[in-house]
Amino acid sequence: MIGYNLQTLFTEVKFSFSASYSNLSKFFENVTEGKINFSPLAINNCVVRVAEKLEPSYDEIESKIKNESFAYSDETSWPVNGGLWYLWLFVTNNFVFITIQNSRAKRVLLDIFGEKYHGGIISDCYKVYDDFADWFQKCWAHLVRKAKFESEKYPRKNVKKLYEQLSSLYEEMKDFLKENPSKELRIKKKKEYEENLNEIINYKFWCKEAKSIIDNRIKAYRNQWLTAIEIEGISLDNNICERKIRGSIGWRKMLGGHKTREGTKQYAIIQTHRMTWKYQGKNQYNELSNVVRD
Repeated sequence: MIGYNLQTLFTEVKFSFSASYSNLSKFFENVTEGKINFSPLAINNCVVRVAEKLEPSYDEIESKIKNESFAYSDETSWPVNGGLWYLWLFVTNNFVFITIQNSRAKRVLLDIFGEKYHGGIISDCYKVYDDFADWFQKCWAHLVRKAKFESEKYPRKNVKKLYEQLSSLYEEMKDFLKENPSKELRIKKKKEYEENLNEIINYKFWCKEAKSIIDNRIKAYRNQWLTAIEIEGISLDNNICERKIRGSIGWRKMLGGHKTREGTKQYAIIQTHRMTWKYQGKNQYNELSNVVRD
């Protein structure tokens, strides 16, 4: 009895405002001045049906991810029925893909990308990302943020100097990439930036806080900080993933994650499509309406 326009509206309002089904029911009762009542269960059933319609497309997106030339990746904690699960988010050249798993281990990556991913991963220094892709770019934003945190914690130590040097180099490299440089210039500048990074690493008088950042992050991933200088089309940081993950944080704060595994799957399916449509420059509401209508 509920047509595709209402199903689309229920779903879009639910995901746009992270509202509970109870509050959605009250909202629609108010806007219709009590003339039409939709129970929380009725609205929930609509969202479930939308997810069921989108599931084949979701599975198709997942199968295509492993064939993409690169993927930005990030993860965040996600409560499920009182337990600690994780929302994983991947951004490729064509898709935004979400999966919610009861694991933060490498098996999640292997399930999606396979044993050997013939592309690149742009991520932070979390160890699960080690050694399964052809190439890597570590996130400069995370690195600079860590140095800034330590510099504010120990303002009298020369970790502040490390923060200033890393921040300056990061900004210089970002400005360089904005110019859309040629391949030849990229190779030349990468050598210069390697020399700059080596100067930072080899400074003899770093305090222990600075040395910890250098040893555990910069040196540990020595060949993974300047990949974006040479490979066109990727960033020096993982900010695109962080921004998109923030779009899901409201749901976690307002609704406390999910109560069931089924709820996590429905969320991942619908949000993957909404975010992918937006990423592709499409109207989320219209695209969702077209799917529900068919």
